[in-house]
Amino acid sequence: MTERPRDIVCIATRRLDNPMPTNVQHLMLRLAERRRVLYVEPPVDPVFLVRRGRDPRGETAVQTSNQMHVLSPIVLPWAHRSKAIAALNQRLLVAQIRRRRRRLAFERPLLWLFSPRQAGMIGRLGEAAVCYHITDDYKAMPGAATAAARSRLVADEQTVLQAARHVFITSRRLAEDRGLSGERFHVIPNVADVDHFGAALRPETRVAEEMAAIGGPIAGFVGAVDDYKIDFELLAAAARRTPEISWVLIGPVGWADPTTVPPQLRLPNVHLIGPRPYRSLPAYVKAFSVALIPYRINEYTRYCSPLKLYEYLAAGVGVVATDLPALREAGDLVTIASDPESFAVAVRTRLEDDDGLRRARIDLAARNSWSRRIEEIEAILCES
Repeated sequence: MTERPRDIVCIATRRLDNPMPTNVQHLMLRLAERRRVLYVEPPVDPVFLVRRGRDPRGETAVQTSNQMHVLSPIVLPWAHRSKAIAALNQRLLVAQIRRRRRRLAFERPLLWLFSPRQAGMIGRLGEAAVCYHITDDYKAMPGAATAAARSRLVADEQTVLQAARHVFITSRRLAEDRGLSGERFHVIPNVADVDHFGAALRPETRVAEEMAAIGGPIAGFVGAVDDYKIDFELLAAAARRTPEISWVLIGPVGWADPTTVPPQLRLPNVHLIGPRPYRSLPAYVKAFSVALIPYRINEYTRYCSPLKLYEYLAAGVGVVATDLPALREAGDLVTIASDPESFAVAVRTRLEDDDGLRRARIDLAARNSWSRRIEEIEAILCES
């Protein structure tokens, strides 16, 4: 008799039906096709519930397997003002997870963490082992703006690293620079929902009406429009050099960095159209003549592995990007440009792409699909 795969308790960093899914949602939804998952969403408080009409979830419904179980914990408000409230909230969170775990009969599950801030969960949920998934250089993100905050993150991460049986890292360079090597450490780069974005290639997928109204050619970006990540100065300067091209940014402004205000982009050929439902994105990307990854080069981005690279390639669209180390492995399928002039030239050049390059993009995306990545991760889990 084959032993059933071990259940997973995932302490998630985003709600499951968040309209901008990242690694955590993609991974857990697919693991839930093979084993039971308790997906613990970020806690919410009564103030949040009132503001959201008593619905702690996001705006987009997510279809899940019957092995995916979601917990939306309720905690007390104003924890950021009081250490006592924060400590009580931690106990409330643990109690709610334990209660749901017992109800589901999760016996000694895998505890899957996505943030060093979750170190306090270790050893409190009856887990058989800890898996730690590193998707970013957390101390370089906006939430770690002070030296004290960065110091706490570093200490918490050491706690998680010492406890983890498996550490998955999305950036090879981050693993190398941090000296994360050995049997417990696995470099698993981000990949794309190839089937979803491949819908942009199908004749029945119609270009979104608002994109058709903008007109082309279109140089497009999909993702969070945050100042710590997007190089607004470069984008604005490149847009001024290409008045015949429409530059379109799809996504929320100030998603992770509320201080984001991009006045540089108030140009006639630049369009910030806000977030759009994930399910509709292929109809938007289908309108792109060129896709963009215009990230700043800083402590955070030098380690990031953008999901959007393979999303764009799955749609057959050429990519122009700044010089992120993770993108170099794509070779000539991504044009690297580091200044406004070369960025504008690269976008114009990509407008002339041929069918051979289009086929090569689709093939590379297919080799970096979630189905392949899940096979790698499951093989690692089954070995332990």
